[in-house]
Amino acid sequence: MSACCTRPCTRPSWMPPPRGLLALLGGFIIHFSLGTLYTHGNLSTYIISYVRNYSHPHSLDGGTTAWLYGAASMGHGASMFAGGLLELKIGPRYTALLGSVIMSAGVMLSAAAIRVSFWLLLFTYGALFGVGSGIAYIAPIVCALRWLPKWKGVANGVVVSGLGLGALLFDLAQTRYINPDNLEAKNLTDDSYSVFVDAGLLGRVPNSFLIFGGVYLTMQLIGCALLTNPTRPKRQPHSDTARGRHGSTTSTGALSAASEVSSVGNPESSVLLFDVGVALASNPAAAASFRAAGEKEVEMKMIVEHADDHESSDWTTNIIGSVTPLKMLKTPNFYHLWFVFVLNAIGLTCIITMYKMFGQTVIKDDLFFATTGSVASIFNFAGRLLWGIAADLFTFKLAIVSLCAATTVLALTFYTITLGVQAVFFIWVCAVFFCVGGNYVLFATGVARSYGPKYFGVNYGLLFTAELVVGVVSSVLSSSTVEWYTFFFLASAFSGLAFVLMMFFRNKRYILTR
Repeated sequence: MSACCTRPCTRPSWMPPPRGLLALLGGFIIHFSLGTLYTHGNLSTYIISYVRNYSHPHSLDGGTTAWLYGAASMGHGASMFAGGLLELKIGPRYTALLGSVIMSAGVMLSAAAIRVSFWLLLFTYGALFGVGSGIAYIAPIVCALRWLPKWKGVANGVVVSGLGLGALLFDLAQTRYINPDNLEAKNLTDDSYSVFVDAGLLGRVPNSFLIFGGVYLTMQLIGCALLTNPTRPKRQPHSDTARGRHGSTTSTGALSAASEVSSVGNPESSVLLFDVGVALASNPAAAASFRAAGEKEVEMKMIVEHADDHESSDWTTNIIGSVTPLKMLKTPNFYHLWFVFVLNAIGLTCIITMYKMFGQTVIKDDLFFATTGSVASIFNFAGRLLWGIAADLFTFKLAIVSLCAATTVLALTFYTITLGVQAVFFIWVCAVFFCVGGNYVLFATGVARSYGPKYFGVNYGLLFTAELVVGVVSSVLSSSTVEWYTFFFLASAFSGLAFVLMMFFRNKRYILTR
């Protein structure tokens, strides 16, 4: 037998074990179902058409319908902080399960709500959907970061790419179920919005919520079953050293100290901050201080670093500490990121909620919009992966600045370039969704890098409260009576402000000091 056949197979140092791969898959599946948030734009014309004919108010328009997405965004932003706290107490599996049940229940209850009034639908398919998805959103990401602590951008990207792909399947599935004959929406003489009038088509709208809600819940149950945390390595009393991921010799004391400080009461959420343990191995004095701290907070020092000069993908070169939410709220950088998030997300949200309404003013092919939304979700998926990889390979600041610049240009040119040209409209929508993916992966990566992984769920939940403002402002703009050109110009102005503000961002990280 040849030597190559007898040589034991070893997995790459960066690859998590099978349980870790299953956990990443579970997080992806959960986020795939949560990604149906991006089908709101596709469903909006069906909702308007049904409410006008069979429910209340009969004068419902596209601007008011945009509040569905706004309410979901606000519920999402308000509940992510709670999801982070729950994850620390009960672990990722049960946190994701709770949020998933709330979200899917909101979708299924919408089958009854839309028959009563749009305002009740706003609660079930808007607020309830958002609260559930917000609670379920953070747990899979935290779990992924624990399995891939060195590749934070990739860990975020793998999980939240599912969010980007959700519309790929469900945009087309919704249209195929509700409008299988590709009937044309009618532009009524007394209204600027195109609506459907076919009784058979409208009769399928309420049932679609019940059917798809059941599908979402089934996917979520499978995903939650796969979510598990890595277990902490056991102490090695007969050996002073342990071999690290890169072949470096790691102090057992440093590893155990890191394990002690990073543990949380519940075993389900107790994990080792492995990067800390590896880094402490090369600094005995810091290791002794770290170990002596025990369960107490380790003293940290904020080091100002110019990201363009010093930031690298190898984060084990510094000893990264975890900053508590209260301490994070005292740092100016948190509010800097918060405002950049708000401004750029407003520009993106305005477009993704209204692109179909705008397109229907000149394009009458309903299947075209469903296809566009589905393909755009692939770009949303790719954006979450590629922007996350860019943040790992280059710098967080460079990635965000590039993202804001791209969003500004796309919003500013959306009206003049895409009007009436299907191919260009298709390309621009896909490009916008590519930026949407980046917006939601880069800020998560930035929080994990700047403030550490232990309290990431809570810290990112606090940053995500920005969605409360995004939901309100984008909904107000979408429901306004401004001309389309002005609407897209305002969207670009918000992203342009985000670009300028991010240019002045100075990267700060918390590291252990001697």
